[in-house]
Amino acid sequence: MSGARYDLKVAASAERVLEQIRARGPIQNEVFTRLANLPVMLRVSGVPATLAFYGAKATKGDDPLAMAYRDVGNALWLELRNELRWPADVAQPYDRLSRCTGVDLARAFRRLEALAGWLNRLAAALEREQPQTRRAGDSAANPVDVDSAAPDQHTGTSP
Repeated sequence: MSGARYDLKVAASAERVLEQIRARGPIQNEVFTRLANLPVMLRVSGVPATLAFYGAKATKGDDPLAMAYRDVGNALWLELRNELRWPADVAQPYDRLSRCTGVDLARAFRRLEALAGWLNRLAAALEREQPQTRRAGDSAANPVDVDSAAPDQHTGTSP
């Protein structure tokens, strides 16, 4: 498979994940933050820890944030299973990961890193398009228009 085709295939996977998340409404700021940090998390924490983190955050229920974590975690597992040619219902995946060869792990890591990179880039583009969503505790009476907010004269930062 050529490099360009592989890259486009991974980009399409990332696009599908973001469409699933966006179908539930505006994407929350925490999701954008996590996707921005996903490539670094994979490199620093490793594949098993990253998968465990997304699994822990993907609580049951219909909370959009938990569902977003579930969507991203499922996409990471799918890429991993596809690269390592595992069945969809693989038992004890962490044990199975521990028995993979270094070559297989490196190849799977590159695939997950590519997906994380595309999720990061596409999420950054969506974040610029989407109106800023309020964080818990923000006042509905005082919404901030991030495009017109002037920097503070003393610190140079926006409000």
